[in-house]
Order: sequence, then C-alpha cells, then structure tokens
Amino acid sequence: MNRQAKKDVLLPAEKSERKKPYTTHDVKKENRNRVFMYLYRGQGASRQSIVADLGLSLPTVNMDVQSLMKEGLITTKGNFESTGGRRSQALIANADAAYTVSAIIGANTIEMELINLLGEMVADKTVKKRFSPTIEYRNFLEKSVEDFVFENKVKDKKYLGTGITLPAVFDATRENVVSAPTLKTKPFPVSVLTGDFKFKAEVMNDARSEAYAGFFVDDKKNQEHNDEVFLMIGTGVGGAYIRKDGVVADGHFNRFGEFGHMTIHPGGKTCNCGRKGCLEAYTNASVLSDDLGLTLDEFFASLDDGDEKNFRIFREYIKNLAIGINNIYTIFDQDVVIGGIVAPYLKKYEKAIRLEVASRYTFGEGPEFIRFLSCSPEQAKAGASLKYIREYLDEI
Repeated sequence: MNRQAKKDVLLPAEKSERKKPYTTHDVKKENRNRVFMYLYRGQGASRQSIVADLGLSLPTVNMDVQSLMKEGLITTKGNFESTGGRRSQALIANADAAYTVSAIIGANTIEMELINLLGEMVADKTVKKRFSPTIEYRNFLEKSVEDFVFENKVKDKKYLGTGITLPAVFDATRENVVSAPTLKTKPFPVSVLTGDFKFKAEVMNDARSEAYAGFFVDDKKNQEHNDEVFLMIGTGVGGAYIRKDGVVADGHFNRFGEFGHMTIHPGGKTCNCGRKGCLEAYTNASVLSDDLGLTLDEFFASLDDGDEKNFRIFREYIKNLAIGINNIYTIFDQDVVIGGIVAPYLKKYEKAIRLEVASRYTFGEGPEFIRFLSCSPEQAKAGASLKYIREYLDEI
C-alpha cells in the first residue's frame, strides 16, 4: 500500500475512537441543512410541505426558516393558492446569497462565468490574453476576475472564491503542472497562478472540472448516482472517474483519467503529447474543425448538407471514438459519460456511436452504459467553481 493510501485508511478501532458523540447541536444543524437543501433542490415549498416531507415538527421548521431567512439564504416568492385558509408563503433558496467565478484558461483567452448559489451562470465575459506561467499573467488574471466581480456588483462577503480550470496534468501533490500541450508551455508551479490572490482560488484539471459539474447538476436535481467514468472530448481529450459521492479519483500520480493518451493505433498519427497513435490524435475537436479549415458548426452543417467527403471523415472519427469508449468500458465496467465541446454535436449521432461501440464490445450486452453529459455547456465549464458552492452548502 502506498504512503498516501495508508494515510487515508483507518482501521475499525481507529474509526470508533475518533467518532465524536452526536449532540443536540448536531441534530439542530442537520435539521437546518435538511430544510435548506429541501428548498435548494425544489421549486418552492410551504412550511407545511417541509413538515410533511421531512418529518420535522412545525416549530422546528419555523425556527430553521427564520434562521435561514435572517442570514439571507432563503427568501419568498409569492404565495401558493389558498385551500380554504390563509395562503402559504412559497419559500425558495436565495440564488443571490453567494457567488463564485469560474475562470477557464485557454491558450489565448480567459473565459469567466459568474455562478450564483444555485449553480446558474448569471454573467460571462471573455478577455484575450496569451497564456504564460508568469507573475505578469497571474496579475492580469487576478485583476480580470476582480473587475468582473466588481462589474456585477458582488459584495466581498458573498464571494466564495475563484475556480480556475486548466487543460493540464498535475503532479501527485497538485502543486505543479507537469504537462499542458494545448497551452504550449513547460512545467510550472500552480502557485504562479494563485499566489497572493485577493480571493480564495483553486486550480483544477479541465476534464475533472467538467465531470464534477455534471455530478453537481444531477445532484441538485436529487438524481441517484452511480460511479461514472467521464470522457471529455475537446481541443484535447481527457477524462475522470467520479464516485457516486462526488469524489473525483486522483490515481497514484494524480493522472487518473488521461484517456486521451491511450494508444489506439500503434505508430499512428502524432499526438500533442509527442507520442504516436493516441486516442486524442484521432478524436480531438481539431480533427473535425481546424485540421479541415472549418469550425465545428461548419463541419456538422456540411454533414446535414450531404457532404460525402466530410461524412467519410466522420465515419472514421466515430470508429476511433468507439475504440476508445470500448476500451474504457471494458476496463472500468462503469457508465461512460461523454462531455467536452464536441459532445453537443455528437449527441445527434448517439445511435450511430452506440452501434459502433456495440459491434466492438466483447461481452454482448447493448451499449446502454453510454450517455452524454446532462448539464449545459455553461455549467460544464464551471465545475472548478461549483466545488466552492458544494462546500458552502455543506456548512449551512
């Protein structure tokens, strides 16, 4: 067992020794959080419905509602229709109670999204800046975020932090970037981007960020989770393994999910990583766009127009993608969720992709294990910042 795993494992005796007694305070805090999350996941509810659905007493619910209202965490949105007596207030979570910013780093741009407590994008802005792991770039990034927050009149006390998304591979400590081919940069310490930030800031790999965004959105809908493997298809190809409790697996060297660099054609096309035959070389967004002098919109429009040359290219693309999906599913035996900037275009061809995967799968069952990321493209970019919201929710 490696040192890190050893540190995280407790023997049954150790667990029991560390377990604290469950106090009245704990019960009250748990009930308050249950009331808030009931409203957070719903579209509006009365005190009476909270009592009925959560099995709490009306005095407890009234006390928690008053406390949450005082802190600005919930508010009212009109009244329900009367059933004979006084009309009940419709209680809802206050989307304006807290905010976070998602900063998505590209080779030449910084995309920023302002995300409210409900995980909704309320504003966005893109600034042009060539990436470089320098103090000058970090200062530009920090000022851009601060200006964006100020422009949207978000008060400091409501600002939870900045989630920075980077198309990069980190070392086991998460303190250093060891590879970022699409940014065309050498390894550098993460502190170059986050050091001395006025607001709390954390950097996350782009594929893990998107996988977490999908989990967050499904969880908010109160959907049941299973462990899932995520495959991100964008300018690069990456992935992640996210457990049903929302924990993203790291792996021994923090490289879990680098599916884009599995070899599918030995000695084949050169990948951004310098190796030959990687899945990324055959399925990244450029294969259907930049390499052809087209945008993704133009390429898929050409398929609708019956372009035979591009249709042949797309058929070959689906075959290569199916090899990757089949390999991933064969290894992990878990649902494979497809995301990234190419995914919304592929959704239309889901049946063709499923058939291609099914034709390659060894064990016979149909490819029901494949699905596409359920959240919007805007939400998908915000995973790094949504973790701040999740942490905030847990403390309410």
